[in-house]
Amino acid sequence: MKIIRFLGWLVLVLGMSLLVYQATLYLGSGVWRPIAIGQLWYDLSPASLNLSQAVVQRHLHPDLWTDWLAPVLRWNAVRATLILGALLVIVSYFSGRRKPRPPAG
Repeated sequence: MKIIRFLGWLVLVLGMSLLVYQATLYLGSGVWRPIAIGQLWYDLSPASLNLSQAVVQRHLHPDLWTDWLAPVLRWNAVRATLILGALLVIVSYFSGRRKPRPPAG
């Protein structure tokens, strides 16, 4: 469970970094525009986004991209990372707690 907790904290730090990035964009433009996961992915690596779409549509199923993955890519990146990170930390906390064993004998 330590790995899940570590990943949770890592995703939370990523979410906070995205929030700071979004705030700096706001301070520069005066307009608050949430960053979508797909837009963030496109800004970082447009070729890998296009390749992922092609692989999913050609080798898995075309509806998987249009019905499931495309809507996820439109989610707010800050909100999604903060929620996912918090859920991972909470799950790792509760699954790491064990009930004490009854005394032998």
